[in-house]
Amino acid sequence: MTIYCPKCGAPNEGGSQFCTKCGAPLDQPSQPAASPETGTNIAGIKRKSGYAQAALILGLIGIIFNPCLILAIIFGAVALKKMKTDPNLEGRGQALAGLWIGIIGLILWILAIIWLF
Repeated sequence: MTIYCPKCGAPNEGGSQFCTKCGAPLDQPSQPAASPETGTNIAGIKRKSGYAQAALILGLIGIIFNPCLILAIIFGAVALKKMKTDPNLEGRGQALAGLWIGIIGLILWILAIIWLF
């Protein structure tokens, strides 16, 4: 049985008393907050998606600076895809807002360019 270090999250043999990586005592078996190999959350702690936050911020900046709209669409789509595979990620609303601001803003920029020329 593998025991995870409560301090660093490293896996250790079942009979170990101390972590082989950091030396912390392994008194009780516990799960790490995140698995170092995959980066996924084992303990069920919710995390905010950085992609979702970036999508929203880039969408808002993109209203003035057009290239950010494309990045907002990309980051929003990536965030939504990651949230489907990792149920511990939060920020679906931010991802959707960034995605929609990016799409609508890009359409408005294209219509403005067509109207001007």
